[in-house]
Amino acid sequence: MPRPIEALIDKHALQHNIALLREKAGKRFMWSVVKADAYGHGLHGLLDIFKLTDGLALLDVDEAVAVRNLGWKKPVLLIEGFFTYDDLNKVDRYGIDTLIHSDWQIEDLKKFNFKNKARVHIKLNSGMNRLGFLPARAKTVKEELEKIPMVEVVDFVTHFANSELTYPADGKLPVSGQLNNLVSLEELPCAKCFSNSGAILWHPEAADGAVRAGIALYGVSPDGNKTSEELGLTSVMTLRAGI
Repeated sequence: MPRPIEALIDKHALQHNIALLREKAGKRFMWSVVKADAYGHGLHGLLDIFKLTDGLALLDVDEAVAVRNLGWKKPVLLIEGFFTYDDLNKVDRYGIDTLIHSDWQIEDLKKFNFKNKARVHIKLNSGMNRLGFLPARAKTVKEELEKIPMVEVVDFVTHFANSELTYPADGKLPVSGQLNNLVSLEELPCAKCFSNSGAILWHPEAADGAVRAGIALYGVSPDGNKTSEELGLTSVMTLRAGI
C-alpha cells in the first residue's frame, strides 16, 4: 500500500496571499518567484492562480520552456540569468527574459544572433554579495548592453539583504543603507525592480516599478520574528501523515 503521507496544496490560500501582496505592491508589476517547482508546491498545477500576477521568475531555462508549452503568455524571467551560451537558443525562441549579472554574459549576448527582441534585466549588488555588478558600473553596463542589436534593457534589479521588519535600523546593512548604495541610479533613465517579499511588506521607500514576491506567496513570513498569522499570510501547503 502507498505510504500514508500527503502534501495538500490550497489554491485559495495562494490566491489570498497574492491579493495581500498585490495590495501592498499597489500598481507595480509583480513577479511571482516560482523557482524549485514553486518552492516545492507544484508549479504546473498552480499556473491558473499565478496568472493573477504579472510574470513568473524562475531559475532553469527548461522550466521556462515548460510553462511556455503549457500556454503561459505573460513574461518569464530567469532570475539568475542564463547559465550557458546554448541557453540563449531557448531564450530567443520562447521569448524568455534574462537577468545579466556578469561580463561573460554580455560577451555571449554580443556573439548570439537573436531573431527576436531579447529583454534583459541588469542585476546590481547592493550588499547581498551574491550576484551582480557593483552599482558604480550600472551606467557603463547599461550602455554596453544597449549597443547590442536586438537587446532591450528592461530595468535594474537588486536583492535586498536584511529587509525584515525587525532588522535594526542601526544594523550593519539596513534597507536604507542598501538604497544609499544605489542612489547613483537616480541619474539613469531606467526602471527598477528592487523589492523582495520583505520589502513589498515593509519598505515602500524602495519606490520601484516592479517587485518580486517570493516566500510570502506561499504563506511563509520573511521575518523570523514575525509569524505568518501576524502578517495575514495563509499556508499554501499542509503535510499530513498517518501515525
